[in-house]
Amino acid sequence: MACIIEQTIIFLVVGGATQIAATVGVEWTIAGNRKDMWKPVKRYLETTAELLKPMSAEETAAAKNIRHIVVPLGPYRNLTTQTAAIFALHPNAIVLNHAGRRIFPRRSLNWVRKPEPQRLDQFIRAAVRLCQGGQRGDYGGSILLSHAFQNVEVRAAYQRRFQDKIIKNSVSVLYWKESMRVTNCLINGQNIRDVLVYLPNVLFLVPVRNPIDCAKSNVRTAKWQHITDERRFEKVLDRIIELYAWIWSVRADYENRFLFLWEHETSEEKLRSLARFAHLSHDPVWISDVTTALGVRKRWQTNEEIKEFERCVLGRTNQGSELQDQLLKFITPK
Repeated sequence: MACIIEQTIIFLVVGGATQIAATVGVEWTIAGNRKDMWKPVKRYLETTAELLKPMSAEETAAAKNIRHIVVPLGPYRNLTTQTAAIFALHPNAIVLNHAGRRIFPRRSLNWVRKPEPQRLDQFIRAAVRLCQGGQRGDYGGSILLSHAFQNVEVRAAYQRRFQDKIIKNSVSVLYWKESMRVTNCLINGQNIRDVLVYLPNVLFLVPVRNPIDCAKSNVRTAKWQHITDERRFEKVLDRIIELYAWIWSVRADYENRFLFLWEHETSEEKLRSLARFAHLSHDPVWISDVTTALGVRKRWQTNEEIKEFERCVLGRTNQGSELQDQLLKFITPK
């Protein structure tokens, strides 16, 4: 423990919801029983040990060469893992899967809370390290551990081109897949415009799966808790549409920093837009790999769900706006 630079000071408190740790460079509070109290401490110490290892020449070069950071906004269960796989299959990109719980407690890395170039630089170095290992789920790390890479075709396409190499030779873009946690942090801190002003190399991607499917998927899982305080389809759906309307309103002043990626767009059109936006090189092999390996399963919606979706869209968006038109395409027969 003595080797830990940030001098972790642990305060053990008996009881339920308490502040359990105070650290130079870290802050957190959790609610839970005693069994859960050590989880954030253990996670913090594990990550500290991982980040303290000297950077290799390969890692240092990759961090130095990263010019753009692409961060998805919006709810979970919204094609973010599929989009992460799309980035992972491109030779110019590396992906950090989740890991917000390991990043946000560290002041020196948390550029979302306080947008400063030096914090973003430190985050990039940490992301290059963390994206090579970790665990599946919220703990995060390598995208190769995510469920997208359980798809045989996706994994085969990656290995055919990169073997098991995470840090590629021509990396220039980092994709951080931690959509709802980053979104909530920006909303709570009311600082998204500061990020846009002070961190010009941060780009925001907004994947839009059919919101009915997205809401149902959040209700089926614990992810609804990141969106609202009620596990009801109607409440979750309305909040998702409200989130899109908020992001769209911010986008009005910074159009080149946001890209809405609609599920109903054709694959090649979507990929070409994404490559231009994220400053990825034109790569026909990448387009072929993605269109072959990745697809979205269509789900059935009831008439009641469709009516609720239309009510939310009409209530949350401006009449005749591009956002409203794009959203209504999800229920408009082709």
